[in-house]
Amino acid sequence: MQKMAVIGLSLLALFGRAPAVAADLSTAIASMTEPVRSAYTFLHENPELGKKEFKAQVYLLDALKGFSFTEFIVSTEAPTAVIAILDSGRPGPVIALRAEMDARPLELNAVEPMSHTPRSRIDGLMHNCGHDIHASILLGTAAILIANKNRISGKIVFLFQPAEETPGGADDIVHEKILERLGVKAIFAEHVAPGMPIGTIAIAPGFALAGSNYFHLKIKGTGSHAAAPNEGSDTPLVAARMAVELSEYPARHLDIANKPVIISVTRLLADGNAGNVIPAEADVSGTIRSFENIAQGENGESSLKDKLDQLVSRMAAEATVNYD
Repeated sequence: MQKMAVIGLSLLALFGRAPAVAADLSTAIASMTEPVRSAYTFLHENPELGKKEFKAQVYLLDALKGFSFTEFIVSTEAPTAVIAILDSGRPGPVIALRAEMDARPLELNAVEPMSHTPRSRIDGLMHNCGHDIHASILLGTAAILIANKNRISGKIVFLFQPAEETPGGADDIVHEKILERLGVKAIFAEHVAPGMPIGTIAIAPGFALAGSNYFHLKIKGTGSHAAAPNEGSDTPLVAARMAVELSEYPARHLDIANKPVIISVTRLLADGNAGNVIPAEADVSGTIRSFENIAQGENGESSLKDKLDQLVSRMAAEATVNYD
């Protein structure tokens, strides 16, 4: 608690004064450059996994209060979320501006390169998807808008969402009907793109980024000695074939020119604990990136999820293995 209190005091010193009403947008943005940079440094140095963004929550809440925000919504299903309301006092639409808060785990024994500035203080965790930048930008946006709220109408909901990298987060907030109760009509977000020149902003009609879905297959068969694969299910080979079939499925069975889909196998594990043992079990995990809802079919066709279920079921039956 003492450490949190110290953080809160330093934040009040940094954010105790919102940007003055600016004559133009460039001046307003310039006034927030250092506070946004400081927020980015803090969030990057203190990465937290989804639903555990406790430091980030305290930091963002204190900063928003320093900018004179007084109305906040508490989410019971996503308790680390930060949701602040800016009410202009004038009639108009209700929109939401959204960013994420969580970091990602690195591979085993991996750490952020020493050359990075700022650098994660927690080995094994890192903001390598830009959520620290997104949250910092949204924080600066909130400060500018509340300082110039006489120029807007309606309400703006500033939504700092937890658990973007893990199940929950957005789903929890939607299921809790927070946005519905607030009357939000549209949500806007941005995403950094390392390949774009600095100072460039890109917009596009329709979908800009794909949705993500994840799969995990646990294949169970019969183990055997490596010299007699015919006596078992040869489970590692079955898993490898499934990995290839799943990865190649979109290009050979879907209209990816008009509806892009990518299936990537990110984990393939089969360990017999010895070089002469074929294990009975194997794991295949990965992600499906798509602009469509993979659980819904169109024009009477099966959904992508159903098609992949059929593929895996057929391969499991042919190899006489089971899977979960």
